[in-house]
Amino acid sequence: MKHLLSALFFLLISGAPQLAAEPAVFDELAMASELDSGLQNDGNQALLWQLGSEQQLHLTQQGELNQARLLQQGWANELSLSQVGDENWVNGAQLGEGNSAELYQAGINNRIWLLQQGSGNEAWISQQGVDNQARAIQLGDGNQASIEQNGNGLAATVIQTGANQQVNVVQTN
Repeated sequence: MKHLLSALFFLLISGAPQLAAEPAVFDELAMASELDSGLQNDGNQALLWQLGSEQQLHLTQQGELNQARLLQQGWANELSLSQVGDENWVNGAQLGEGNSAELYQAGINNRIWLLQQGSGNEAWISQQGVDNQARAIQLGDGNQASIEQNGNGLAATVIQTGANQQVNVVQTN
């Protein structure tokens, strides 16, 4: 429960990430974990934590002033994030085992909040446009969530509690 409360506070209350002055900070406290970063730094920032074993995190930032704050805790979680454009940001936490997420942002000022707690959860979020917001919270096991946003000023929230649920959201304008 302690992890849930701190992760929810981190994702829902934190707002835009306020990161250190360094362009990238990588903190890998894990065994056999993988961190792959393709930062092209024009003010892009990443703050990444991996705690546990066999975590995988792949990060690409292209453009200016993109920000990422990502936490993986547990075992064999996988996260891929690609930010192309300017002033996009992601706050994400994976707590548990075998969770996977693929996140993509293209455009300007897009926001993603992600929380996966449990095992075997899958999330896919794609944003293309300006000023879009997506929130995905998965508490349980084997849940699948997909959010696709193509346009400007779109907002979606998916909350899954329990097991083996599927949600697909498509927004365009």
